[in-house]
Amino acid sequence: MSGDPRSESNASRILDMSATRCGAFDESQLVTVMALHPLWQRLLSFVPAGIACGLGVWQFRRRFEKIKAIEVCNRQFALPPGDNTLLLQDLRQVELQAYRVLDLRGDWVHEETRLVGPRPCPRYVSEHSRSGANPFGYFVVTPLQVEGLGPVAAPVDDSGLAWWPVLVNRGWIPREQVADYWKNVRAFAENTTTPSGGQTELRAVPQQQEKSSFFMPRNRPQDHKWFRLDSKDLGGRLLLEELDEQSPVQSDATHPKDPLASLSVYRPTSHDLCQFYISPETHANYSITWFTLSAMLAFLGWYRNRRLPIL
Repeated sequence: MSGDPRSESNASRILDMSATRCGAFDESQLVTVMALHPLWQRLLSFVPAGIACGLGVWQFRRRFEKIKAIEVCNRQFALPPGDNTLLLQDLRQVELQAYRVLDLRGDWVHEETRLVGPRPCPRYVSEHSRSGANPFGYFVVTPLQVEGLGPVAAPVDDSGLAWWPVLVNRGWIPREQVADYWKNVRAFAENTTTPSGGQTELRAVPQQQEKSSFFMPRNRPQDHKWFRLDSKDLGGRLLLEELDEQSPVQSDATHPKDPLASLSVYRPTSHDLCQFYISPETHANYSITWFTLSAMLAFLGWYRNRRLPIL
């Protein structure tokens, strides 16, 4: 008595599946598996796990980089502040000393100010202050004629931009106050014989240079348009960042001849410079998340290929 063809076919398929699970492949079955599941497809199953693992390693490296930067920052701020004599010795050495606090004395050259922006509100601005300010504004970069350093008149380069030994990022102002700033500069220039309004004292640190990126276009000095803080493009040898802290010789009152005196200017403190928007602890949490995801994806890749032979 002959059996049903469909029953025989099902029985044959079941035997084939059983043989596959037990690892018993004949030559034809092995060729079929190799054709349907080549090695590159099985390896491709682990690519997402490798990417997640790489991101975890990168977050782990960023954590140690920021820990080291915070240690350098705290060590530099613990040193006694430098003064004008450091700038008189070697500007290059001062530029290389990140977070080196300087108490300087000199004259502002307000009419040579460069506005860098528009830039979003800095991270060190408190949420209370940020709620009442325009989210975009400009960094005010003004030349400082340090006492005993450089000529009174700065040379002019090919783009018509005056070149100064020292430039100072005086802080960030909202966009709507830019016109008021230039109005104050013109008023002070008309009412005094010295455009700087007299000698000033300030506390500053070397400014970290910014590089152009996809989100930050290149500066155009020939058009007097700046979008990032770069001393060379701004026409200066050394770029400093003024702190929201008074030097020991500075009076409590803001200098009346300062165009920023009546404006909302935001500057960082030494504590702000030693903080990061993404802290090292956050990077550690990110790395744990990526490593966990990598392990899960690796398990899924293994689960997908667990019944296939090793070719």
